[in-house]
Amino acid sequence: MLEAYSVSHGKASAWLPVLEVLHSYFGIEGLDDAPSRRGKLSAKLAALNSALSDTLPYLFGLLGIQKSPRRQSAKSWELVATMSLARLLVSQGRCDEARAMVVKIYNWFTEGFDTSALKGAKALLDELLTVA
Repeated sequence: MLEAYSVSHGKASAWLPVLEVLHSYFGIEGLDDAPSRRGKLSAKLAALNSALSDTLPYLFGLLGIQKSPRRQSAKSWELVATMSLARLLVSQGRCDEARAMVVKIYNWFTEGFDTSALKGAKALLDELLTVA
């Protein structure tokens, strides 16, 4: 089972369901090779919203398509991947789920609030908190 550990809460979060949702949404099959997976993910994300293209390296890392970006902690790329999934959920009208995901991961952090990833998470969270 693929798990992530929360430093501030000390509880494990199961990532397998998230990975299954991502594989299903992007049409990634078990027999697809890495270039095929990257192509499917890139095409679907671009069709959804071209502004999400900066999250591709993080999604690639989350899905094991390529190594996660250097100089990024595991928590940072999980944050960006969660934000991407949250935006996908918002586009499907599932704002409550998106809000819960972003709040949970945002609360992991105790420092680094001046980084672009956390600033982006805060902006997304503020946006989600205004959506009823």
